[in-house]
Amino acid sequence: RSGVLLQEQTAALRLADNQRATLTEKLHAATPTAQPRVEQGRLLFTNSTTNVTVHGAVQHELYLARFEAPEPQIQVQGGTIQIRDPRFSIFGKGRGRRNGTITLSTAVMWYIELRGGANACSFDLRELTLSAFAVFDGAFRLELHLGQPRGSVPIRIAGGTADTRIRRPADAATQIIIQNGATRLQFDERYADVLVNETCWQTANYAATNDRYDITVQGGASNLRITR
Repeated sequence: RSGVLLQEQTAALRLADNQRATLTEKLHAATPTAQPRVEQGRLLFTNSTTNVTVHGAVQHELYLARFEAPEPQIQVQGGTIQIRDPRFSIFGKGRGRRNGTITLSTAVMWYIELRGGANACSFDLRELTLSAFAVFDGAFRLELHLGQPRGSVPIRIAGGTADTRIRRPADAATQIIIQNGATRLQFDERYADVLVNETCWQTANYAATNDRYDITVQGGASNLRITR
């Protein structure tokens, strides 16, 4: 019995070591203060994005990324970071699930774009200065936590969205335009079970300021909440 237990514990330890070994961390050595200076960052997911968490932090690196294997392909040129998930083919079929975390430097302004859709992704952008955010080919279970806007910041979701939540500062001027209808739409205290036509809702301070969020959803929305 002792021999069997020893074999089981040894196998468990090896499995744990293998699981830890599948975690890879990629660091970009170029810093925002390097020459040429990076002032505008661009984070681009070139195909379907699943189980990714993005947030900002004060750091020397332009970005830090940590993914479970198989890690995505990451290319960096200047201030542009391109991430491609090798699990997805041109037919849109993925091979399993994995988690990834990306930390962006707060020293630059960021443009974030997701192509091929987004599923179960969380973007905590409160510490970042955002120039624009866009999702193409739909979003499911997307979470956005926004900071104070600087200028007019477009937030675009094309291809429809479901079970999405967008949170913003209480005093952040915001407009939401829903094209192609919506079900279960909440915007602060306003709520509608069904909206058939194009809908435009605004906060009371939207027209009085240039620092604001312009949210557009193309393709319809279901269970979309925009709250303070």
